[in-house]
Amino acid sequence: MHEVEVKILEIDKNKVIEKLRKMGADRIFHGNLQVSYYDYPEDSLMKNGKMLRLRTGKRTELTFKQKISREKYKVMEEHEVVINDENAMKEILTKIGLCETKKMTKHRTSYVLKNIHFEIDEFPGIPALLEIEAPSEEDVKENVENLGFSMEEAKPWSGGEVI
Repeated sequence: MHEVEVKILEIDKNKVIEKLRKMGADRIFHGNLQVSYYDYPEDSLMKNGKMLRLRTGKRTELTFKQKISREKYKVMEEHEVVINDENAMKEILTKIGLCETKKMTKHRTSYVLKNIHFEIDEFPGIPALLEIEAPSEEDVKENVENLGFSMEEAKPWSGGEVI
């Protein structure tokens, strides 16, 4: 599956939530996420535009992403599975030679409208940011503008680049 997304930095969280509600978006998650990234010791996944993430919040998911484009939008091929046993998954990843390269906790509020996902992320010491993820560039652009932002404010950045 392909995902197309952008991030908008330093948002007014309450105004964005108000606009999302007026648009008819449903809140589907509000809480902390624990995120761990895995790679081989020589960082071969990262060096080849790939990423492996284990994330726990409402549920535990293992996600593989591969970069397709990072021009105006961040476009990634994404494969995700739900994991029933986080500790067993961590052990499997370690046994096949992967190392945890980064670990973080963030607070996320998630909304969905049709097939468009809106994630408001908060990291310690960083102003809130909005991620808009959709199946197409046109859907992303339309929702950036519907929320009162411009495409100049929308960045194709990863979470690591934001931090």
